[in-house]
Amino acid sequence: MKQSLKKMVGFEEMSELSFKCEKMKQKLALLPRLAESLSTRMVSKPDGNVSENDWDVYLETLLVQGKKDEALKVLEAIECTPMLIDAEDKSLTGILPLIDDENTIESHIGSILPYTQRKKF
Repeated sequence: MKQSLKKMVGFEEMSELSFKCEKMKQKLALLPRLAESLSTRMVSKPDGNVSENDWDVYLETLLVQGKKDEALKVLEAIECTPMLIDAEDKSLTGILPLIDDENTIESHIGSILPYTQRKKF
């Protein structure tokens, strides 16, 4: 069994395999923190135009690291679209994205959809 494993992974000694596994675990431990750092930049955009997908990624990076209290605080602070009762309400224009034509969507990087009350709930 050991011989076939050594042959399969291309190592001469089992200690070499253990060393490689340990190094890989260290690298994998850095990924959630790196993802949190990058997603923090996405949700901290100066224009405040943060999509639902951006928030989802940020919240997921917090949850993967076990930062549940921090994720709840972030979730509470997210400004959402209101529940649409009156679609003609002009006060919603600051919250809902304005889509003029296909150029709006083609020139926009990432999702254009804002966080919804339903999603937040």
